[in-house]
Amino acid sequence: MGKFAEDLSKILENTEADNQYRVLKVLKDDKVSRVEKVSKDGKVYIRRYFQEEQNPANDLPLINCAPLPQIYDSYRLADRIVIIERYLESSPL
Repeated sequence: MGKFAEDLSKILENTEADNQYRVLKVLKDDKVSRVEKVSKDGKVYIRRYFQEEQNPANDLPLINCAPLPQIYDSYRLADRIVIIERYLESSPL
């Protein structure tokens, strides 16, 4: 299998995994990113979509700080990067 076929296979696999999340609410949607509150298997997460050129996923696994949400997964789709992170319930101020 060539590099192109491997890349395409991985993107299709990631797309199938991405489709397993159910959108509960869109929290932000602009030119830079889209942020959604999603659920999968009874658990709630935050899903962030970034344009390819603004990929923060490369640095996130290196960050380990208690106040930051835990990153569960990150993957690439055909035209964007996706990050799945822990949903933190907060009270309004």
